Parts: sequence; structure tokens; C-alpha cells
Amino acid sequence: DWLYRWSLRQRKRIIPPRRGRQVWVGSLPYGLDSPGQQTPSLRERLEIGEKNFVIGRIGGSDTFNDPAARQAVLTILDRFDHVHFIAVNTEQFGVHPRLHYVEFLERKEVDSFYETCDLFLNGRIEGESFGFSIAEPLLHGKPICAPHWIRNPRMDRNHVILLRGLGLLYINSDDLQDKIASFVQGRRVSRDELVARVKPFSASALADRLHELSAGTEYRSLQG
Repeated sequence: DWLYRWSLRQRKRIIPPRRGRQVWVGSLPYGLDSPGQQTPSLRERLEIGEKNFVIGRIGGSDTFNDPAARQAVLTILDRFDHVHFIAVNTEQFGVHPRLHYVEFLERKEVDSFYETCDLFLNGRIEGESFGFSIAEPLLHGKPICAPHWIRNPRMDRNHVILLRGLGLLYINSDDLQDKIASFVQGRRVSRDELVARVKPFSASALADRLHELSAGTEYRSLQG
């Protein structure tokens, strides 16, 4: 995440030099699990047809708290009669026949949830310091819309870094509705481009970084 990248750039010295020695502390990024074996699609469980467009949300129960996102969901459901919204572990924010609340998913069901949905929505007004709910959809090659920092200048902004340049950050409810509508009407983002955004947090990248730290190669390169 941003803190990991910052530490690599700065090589921040956190222990004062003593007797001419410099001590550097390395860091590891968060790691993402590779998609595992899937359970049956949630479309079947929730009686959603294969031709329907499905938007999903997953995260802390009280963190889908941006009023702009909540309003956008209800408006989109009224506007498009083939759109469904699946809210996993989410406080109820409205009632609609195509708004599905799923209280809990087993870990093995989460991958199926990501594959079930065509688009994801993050409505956390505080932003994300890392944001597994941002990174995991990207790992599956799925786009996710999230709040632009202008909605809350004090928010955490790692999600902004992950999504920069993809046209997925919304500034208000109308803007979010337009973005969702564009996907409903056929917009696509390259799956490879989305997956590439989280490649530094893959298991293989984490293993390589751990090898660098254990071998001391970074420290030796700093000593020149």
C-alpha cells in the first residue's frame, strides 16, 4: 500500500546512527490471497438471472456510510429493471425487490461473490488506508467505484492510488449514477489492467520481498 511504497522510496531510518552505523528497517506490504475454489454462484442462490447486471458491496457492516452511494444504488435500481445489488454484511439503507442483503459469507463463498458481480461499489466516506474491499475485486479483474477524496479531504486515500486514472472515483451521487450507468450500458475496463493494480500484493510478490529482506540484499545495496 502507500505506506509500503513510501518506505521503499524514503528508506526511512528509524534508529539513530551509533558509532558510524546506520540501521535500516525493511517493510512488507499487505498480501492478497489468490482466488480459490468457488462455491456455486450467488445468482442461483438469490434467483438472479445470468443476463442481469449485478453490483456488489462487501466490507464492514457500518462502513457503507456515504449518503451519495446509498442514494445512487436506490436510484439505479429504479432506473434499470435488470440491475440487482448484493450487499454483504451491510446495514440496511433501503428496501427494494432487487436489493439483496446477505448477512454473512464463508471465506470460500467470497470468491464466488466476486465472480458473481459485474461491478462493485465502495461507499466508505472515510476512504481506505489499504482497502481489501478495493483490492480483492481488482484481483478478480472486476471494476469498483469508490469516493473521490474531494468528498472528504481528510479521508484515507490508498484507494485513490489504486484506482487513479481508471475513471472509477465519484465526486457526488449524480456522478456515481453516471458511472454505474455507463457499466450497465456496456462500458468495460481491461481485466489485465485491473489485476495489474494489485500485482505488488500478490503471494509471489510478497515471497520475493520476504526473500530480499531475509537475504539482506536491500541493505547491501544501500551500503553501496
